[in-house]
Amino acid sequence: MEKNSGQFLIIGHRGLREKYIENTMESFIAAESENIDAVELDVQLSKDGKIIVFHDYDASRLLGKDGKVYDLRYDEVERLPINGSNETIPTLDEVLGKTKKLALFVELKTIDDDFQEVNAGLEPLVIDALRRSGRRNFFLISFNPKSLIRIKKIDKSIPTGLLIDKDTLPLHKDINREYLRELGSRLILPSFEFISERWVESLRNENFEVFFWNVFDLDQAKAAKAFGSRGIITDFPLAIREGMA
Repeated sequence: MEKNSGQFLIIGHRGLREKYIENTMESFIAAESENIDAVELDVQLSKDGKIIVFHDYDASRLLGKDGKVYDLRYDEVERLPINGSNETIPTLDEVLGKTKKLALFVELKTIDDDFQEVNAGLEPLVIDALRRSGRRNFFLISFNPKSLIRIKKIDKSIPTGLLIDKDTLPLHKDINREYLRELGSRLILPSFEFISERWVESLRNENFEVFFWNVFDLDQAKAAKAFGSRGIITDFPLAIREGMA
């Protein structure tokens, strides 16, 4: 990332969700205008292979439509208003084109709640989009360890990170340094429920960087910083930044 290596980073979860609908262009543009350190965003594929920025696999919560988002063609997706607003699902190319300075944590959505692989072929398309944009300030992150391995097979220099929560623990061997090095990821992103000063310290001693997500308030953010994490991913970057100033 282009931030000072010692700086504690406050990352907006799905953009500036504090004020705007998640994963929308207005959310990302506002985050850049507010000088948020970075944003996390989610990518998957439309049925015809466009990289779209959208979190849910199911279309019902935000689009009011039955079925899976990856089963819709892009010409269908781009017409659907998000949560009744004027915003529609952006493509990754749009985000890259309209937010030149914003650092990105790009989550690749390649495994569903039943641990079945989805969005096949996403990794090379995302890498190609980033290369074409000239973007340098990014990480590619995923809950799916196989996705991270596929990225490293394409280009070992691409910075990657492993997302972890209790629901996805069955995907992994013991989460130790040997396993993490096998994945090739130097970034570990556990849910806040895993917070442990000793664990963070042990990871840092092995040159891994830790970012906690599911951080909802100032006390949690301060705890993450005190325990030595590199930063947090939160729905409330503005409030937490102000509280930690």
